[in-house]
Amino acid sequence: MARATVIICSFNIAIVICVFHNLYSYPYQDSQNVVSYTPDEIRNMEESERIRVESEPVKLIQMVREIKKHFNEKDVIRLPQSLKQKLTNELVEVLRVVKPGANTTLQHECTHSLSHRVS
Repeated sequence: MARATVIICSFNIAIVICVFHNLYSYPYQDSQNVVSYTPDEIRNMEESERIRVESEPVKLIQMVREIKKHFNEKDVIRLPQSLKQKLTNELVEVLRVVKPGANTTLQHECTHSLSHRVS
């Protein structure tokens, strides 16, 4: 029994050593597999990065953050469930009147007119 335990433990230790060796050893990289770019390709990549950074809507992002901050600071008014249900039913009715294939502009106009009726 002790002999089998020693064999099993030795086998487990050998497996652990192999696993650690494979996890922590980096594969040999052949220098021929290294990608090299031409100066023109590098310039194109740099310009692409510059255009991507410049095209970020920084001002819009800042405005959205300010709006979120503004709304997070305000107290939220909770509507009664009956009023929520009434508004939901009215909205469903308005959207039901609009043709199923209607464009989003027409749907927006209908919901906008509903919001003005409620206000």
